[in-house]
Amino acid sequence: MRLVVLSYSHHGRGMSRTAHNRGHEIIGVMDGADEPRRQLEGDFECPGFSTGGSCLDVSKPDAALISGKHIDIPYHIQACVDRRIPYLVDKPFADCAARLRPVAEVSDKHGVFSGLTLPNRASHIMGVAKEMIVNGSLGELVLYTSRLSNGPPSRYDPTPFCLAERSRHLGRWLLGGRGRSWNRYVPSVRRAISGECGRCSDV
Repeated sequence: MRLVVLSYSHHGRGMSRTAHNRGHEIIGVMDGADEPRRQLEGDFECPGFSTGGSCLDVSKPDAALISGKHIDIPYHIQACVDRRIPYLVDKPFADCAARLRPVAEVSDKHGVFSGLTLPNRASHIMGVAKEMIVNGSLGELVLYTSRLSNGPPSRYDPTPFCLAERSRHLGRWLLGGRGRSWNRYVPSVRRAISGECGRCSDV
């Protein structure tokens, strides 16, 4: 497929490289800031654009990979929907549901195919697990383990952002805010699903 990358992010570059490594062609990249755009141009050796609309209009891709700042993502989605171009959007999708809902609804209205990365909490298995808890068919859970290991700050290099931002993020890592691991032994699934681990309270 012929793909474009709308806006820069660590994860966006990752999924774009994955697509490229699997034989898809990156034919255009976009970011409103010069430095990230130049880096994307170098990464994928293709033209760069300062707006999503111009990238889509000139490149005419089969699909778009959307990433970047959460406050900008709804605008990138709208640009794809206006042109009926399928898209895959990286988390966190938007800064709030109210900003994302209109473009999600218009995407559905016009039948524009869309995909989301990391939609774990919307997975069908969550509903199945809740039903099994209610009817008693799941049984008793004797071990619950969850682990999230994000790695060191160096994994983000060469993501371009200023020294102040780098220092702020490093402080969060040192405080354990970016990556943590935990193990919980719980006597029932209900306690695990209802937030025993502190990460599942909204499941």
